[in-house]
Amino acid sequence: MGQYAAARQQQDRPLLQASAWTRDFVRQVQRDMPSFMTADVAPSSQLTYDAGVQRFERFCTVAGLSLPPQSLDVAEFIACMVAANYKLSTIAVTMASLRRWARQRWPGEAVMDAHEVQLALKVARRLAVRHLRQKLPLAAADLVLVLDALARSPTNNFIAVRDAAIFTVGWAGLLRSSDIVGLDWQDVHFTQEGEVMLYLPRSKTDPGAGAWVFLGSGCEGGVHPAAALRRLQQLAGGAAAVGPVFTAFKGSTSRLSKSTVGPRLKKALAKAGVPAAEMYAAHSLRRGGATHAASVGVHLRLIQVMGRWKSDAVRAYLYTSPQQLFHASSQMLRPA
Repeated sequence: MGQYAAARQQQDRPLLQASAWTRDFVRQVQRDMPSFMTADVAPSSQLTYDAGVQRFERFCTVAGLSLPPQSLDVAEFIACMVAANYKLSTIAVTMASLRRWARQRWPGEAVMDAHEVQLALKVARRLAVRHLRQKLPLAAADLVLVLDALARSPTNNFIAVRDAAIFTVGWAGLLRSSDIVGLDWQDVHFTQEGEVMLYLPRSKTDPGAGAWVFLGSGCEGGVHPAAALRRLQQLAGGAAAVGPVFTAFKGSTSRLSKSTVGPRLKKALAKAGVPAAEMYAAHSLRRGGATHAASVGVHLRLIQVMGRWKSDAVRAYLYTSPQQLFHASSQMLRPA
């Protein structure tokens, strides 16, 4: 565990004691407060929020409205998004971005919570386009089918070995695609017991401090994260491997794009004969790992920690299959 402590220490920054603060230091911090107050979300989330604000500003320009907005202006904006066939999820994220933006620009104003806005949102929930098909979680049995199919490739087939490691680590670690492709070999620490620790320098839910991911040794006939990573490491130069863990091809130093993970998973599922491969995406790894953990009795609190969720949002990731619902209904209908 020495590596764990050492890597954490590398993230520490020298402390500037309050007794050493100068007027210039404090004034610089005061000037930087606007950017400081927007650092509560990950950069990727900030881009999404910025897009929502830009959407609203475009509406205000076209409609000839001035800022700060009135509640009726916001309600009309919501109506425009519904009429333009924006999905309900996009409308919800846009409104979250506008609330945050309004609090920063006009503290004390409560325009986004006004009656007209809430009524418009209620109508949007009835009329807006919804996601008709949510992406499925990757079941453990289907992951094993995929890994078995990839294992039939030659042992020196870099793409097959790489994809097997991506799917195994992403599923077992409950990782986002950005977490997967963001790994460097220096962030991978193997234990003598066949386990592996991964350090995520930048985590979506905690971009400043990062996070540790602890992956077990697996079991016979199951999923083995450390073994999958060691096979890939051997093709990347052995223990001396440096740079990105997941690259486009053998010998490359270019990091794999996170947009590659979903298509590679779909292709592997189709090749392994898993039905409805198009119903899976990169997030199927994270959701599938969480769902499997719950199904084998891992406590919800531990799943939340393993997946680095900061709230009960983890519950939305847990998939209940039709078979489970049939079983629950059968239990309910049994004679008392």
